[in-house]
Amino acid sequence: MILSQLFVRLLFLTAFFVVVAVASAEENLPTPQGIVLTAGQEQAAQPVILAARRYAAFWNIGEERHVEAALARSFVDRTPP
Repeated sequence: MILSQLFVRLLFLTAFFVVVAVASAEENLPTPQGIVLTAGQEQAAQPVILAARRYAAFWNIGEERHVEAALARSFVDRTPP
């Protein structure tokens, strides 16, 4: 019983720190001036918007953590130089 309560508290604290870390990282992301979405697709578009903001942050700031969060590990850029 005590061990399960300790586990729940530890899980809660971990979730709390993850939320705080994500929220603070989000503050540094560029904010678009406008986004055009199809009606009813606002919720479905949120992961795509977040990925685009992270990728833009990589190009603005140069921190590799943003591109790692935005792109799949299997992504290969085939754009010619």
